[in-house]
Amino acid sequence: MRSLLTAAICAFAIACGGSNGNPNPGGNPGGNPGPTDYAPGFVGTYVGTQHYVLDGPGGTQQQGSAAYTYPVETTGTNRLHFPQFCDSSSLGPTATTSATGFNFNPGFSCVYTTSSCAAVTLVLSSGSGAVSGKQLTMNAQGQIYACGSSSVLTMTFTGTTN
Repeated sequence: MRSLLTAAICAFAIACGGSNGNPNPGGNPGGNPGPTDYAPGFVGTYVGTQHYVLDGPGGTQQQGSAAYTYPVETTGTNRLHFPQFCDSSSLGPTATTSATGFNFNPGFSCVYTTSSCAAVTLVLSSGSGAVSGKQLTMNAQGQIYACGSSSVLTMTFTGTTN
């Protein structure tokens, strides 16, 4: 059960924010400044509380809250990466930023093992987030497949960075 919570918690990593004030982060020698890069405003390590709900046939199967830390990195103009989303070796999902927030990019999944299940698969279907000052809020939805059954996952996270 702890591993499922860890998976649910790991499945939720997202950060958001505003412009870093640099209208031409990559530079374009031709004089065209290119798009404003909002990704740096989301970068940081956020510490806070994650809440999750697992719903399956017949209703809510499990829910809970836990302290969690989400690192958020930039991988390019308006691109974020959430390493360690499922576990410490996970590549994690990516997200696209705007001036007001971010949205997870479709297609992320990860597989990990637990003491009770040889293979747990998390498939992220959607999610978004925002940063205000030093506080990140985000949400994510997806599916968890484990031990021959599946559950719909809904997560929220609120945390702060230094």
